[in-house]
Amino acid sequence: MKMLTRTIGAVALSLAFAAPAAFAADTADLAPKYKTGDKATYKFDLTRNEKTVIASTTSPLSRVRTITQSATFDMKVTEASESGTTITLTLKDATCKVQDPEKSLEFSSSKPADDSDAKNELVKALRPVVGATLTFKFDAQGNVLSCSTDAELVKASQFTQVAEQLVSDQWGRMRWSTVFFPKAGNSTVKAGETWKTSCPMTGAAIGKFQADMDYTVKSVSPKQTIVEMKGAFTMEPDPKKEKVAKTSSVSGSMAFDPAARVVTTSETNEKMEMQVSAQGIAVDRDTDTQVKITRAN
Repeated sequence: MKMLTRTIGAVALSLAFAAPAAFAADTADLAPKYKTGDKATYKFDLTRNEKTVIASTTSPLSRVRTITQSATFDMKVTEASESGTTITLTLKDATCKVQDPEKSLEFSSSKPADDSDAKNELVKALRPVVGATLTFKFDAQGNVLSCSTDAELVKASQFTQVAEQLVSDQWGRMRWSTVFFPKAGNSTVKAGETWKTSCPMTGAAIGKFQADMDYTVKSVSPKQTIVEMKGAFTMEPDPKKEKVAKTSSVSGSMAFDPAARVVTTSETNEKMEMQVSAQGIAVDRDTDTQVKITRAN
């Protein structure tokens, strides 16, 4: 009888200790553990397909264009304290190729400047922003307070938006904030948990622009936590510009390493159909943008 009692007691004790471990295996803490001076390198890859159709009294004029970008960013935690975190992201190098039926333009920051740059609008738009830095400020809960840039964008270029994809404060805030802090507030999550974010892009040329996102934890394991992202862009058009977003969607996922406490990859697919009325002529513009951000170390 004593032997049976000791056996039951031992089993109960083992279960008591095993229960918290089982519970912990079903949850993940998405809060990074940054320290002042932390550094990392990120790879940024973008492919954007554009289709523009201009209405005409005879037949519509159609143009397709593909933009591919690849860049390396150096990240540094300049402050990590009880009051919040400041992170800088500096564009170290970049390549870009723009292809359409009429021409193909290329840029590589590794290629020294020469006389041919004067005839390449893509080079003139991108070379000045290599070395530019985005600065992110987060509060103690991981909420993004601000994103600023020191990039000197060439405003008159048709490729200014290509440079903005890399170093503008608006796109920077939307694409990178959740890479650095995947979930603000209570960061402990389990599979199936959801939350929302809303990222205004007040400086957008097309009017009041906002990315509204839903996040769902798809899986949790000791090696990796996968978070699914779905959302859309909402817009209040500027009446002076007569631009209207007809439909839009954002989808993707990010992978979080629970041991390193960092997002290792973030992938999104951004689609938008936009209609523009310019001097009474209707212009339809569809874009499909694939973005992948990878932590290299």
